[in-house]
Amino acid sequence: MFVLLSGLIILFMLAIFLSKGDYLRPSIIVSGVMFGGAVCATYLSFVWGFQLYWLTVVLFLMAVTEVVLIDALVVRSHKNRHIIINLSKISVNKFVTLVIIIFGIIVFYLHYKYLIRAVGSLGSLGAMATSYRKRIVWETLDVYMPGYLTRSIRLMSNFAYIYIYIFINNCILEKKLTRNIYYLFPVVLYVGDSFLMGARGYFLYIIFGGIVYTYILLQRKNGWSKSKGYTYLKRIFVILVIIALVFIVLGGVVGRQTSGTVFYRLSTYFGGGIPLFNDYLIHGRNISPGFGASTFTTFYSFMSRRFGWDSFSEFTQMEFRYHNGVSWGNVYTALRRYYQDFGTAGVIILVGIFSVFYSRLYVYIRNKSRLAKIDFALLYYGILCRGLFLFFFDDELFNDFFSPSIVMNIIEMLICIWIVGLFNGEKKKLNLFQKKYCFDQTSTSIKT
Repeated sequence: MFVLLSGLIILFMLAIFLSKGDYLRPSIIVSGVMFGGAVCATYLSFVWGFQLYWLTVVLFLMAVTEVVLIDALVVRSHKNRHIIINLSKISVNKFVTLVIIIFGIIVFYLHYKYLIRAVGSLGSLGAMATSYRKRIVWETLDVYMPGYLTRSIRLMSNFAYIYIYIFINNCILEKKLTRNIYYLFPVVLYVGDSFLMGARGYFLYIIFGGIVYTYILLQRKNGWSKSKGYTYLKRIFVILVIIALVFIVLGGVVGRQTSGTVFYRLSTYFGGGIPLFNDYLIHGRNISPGFGASTFTTFYSFMSRRFGWDSFSEFTQMEFRYHNGVSWGNVYTALRRYYQDFGTAGVIILVGIFSVFYSRLYVYIRNKSRLAKIDFALLYYGILCRGLFLFFFDDELFNDFFSPSIVMNIIEMLICIWIVGLFNGEKKKLNLFQKKYCFDQTSTSIKT
């Protein structure tokens, strides 16, 4: 365990050194969360009494090394532009916001009524959410969610990301929290709605997006200052620790209570993937029944609904593992799906694709010189970034985002931005898509 922990410390420090003062690059996030997971797993190694298999150490260090080196190569191939952006206040008509809030309340009510039909009234929200989550996992639901409700929840998800983007942008510009607090109402409604599904993950997704929006918008305003970047990194670390503690507390809200100290529960959630993946490797690889059945589950699910393909649904949820009567859970990090489908070569190839995708997307967003009031690339990156923060937990890029339905999701997000921009009193239509000026320090010229 200490070999893996030492290797991840070195890789994390190397990622920081190669970042050139840009402290929220994909390589830093991935190496940082893997290092944090290894710290938790080290504690669990004493509690659970396990030893790491040599292949576990090799695969983890190889994967993180690949992410760090590819990200560094992408940085070297693209000149970083220290662009100063004069942020513009984003005004949303209060009537539009009110309509969206009312829509969110209606969605919450319909979701609650559906939950009662699906699992019955069990006395508490936590009990209902727990029963619903278990039936979803084991596919024993008799009443499935109507399509209109699924689509409505996804629309509220889009509005939540848009409004937290607006809230952060305006708070950075005006430095007045109370004046913009009402922009958080759609966000609170969406997070509350997600609790009905027994899920805390959506709360984390919003937080991850908010961290990315705050960091990039502040850096755009300050011209990507190295010294400020280091300050932001320290603050992000503190925020993540606080959010991790809140995440544990929310377990009681959605019916997920576990015994043990706070640090033990934190370690189980955020470090359990390493011993679980290790145990999986020790007991031998299970070959998937079809090409990428474990990695591309959302793609197969989409093709099954539309064209009757075999969705290999048994691989959407990983098996639970137990040791000495103690449940270790069913979280194996992103590498489990890659290795199960394609072996060691698949881990190398898929981690490489993962790293190239996120690194190039980040460079594109960082070096943009013409921006709309709501930068769609940054807005959607706030959704996609959970694949980086949750790499220690499970794969998100291939398992969740890799699907033809992503096109419809993008179209829906653009429509939601258009709705938010209605009736805001400015002369030009769709002003949220208007380009604005910025100053590029590398070329000392005004970009339009």
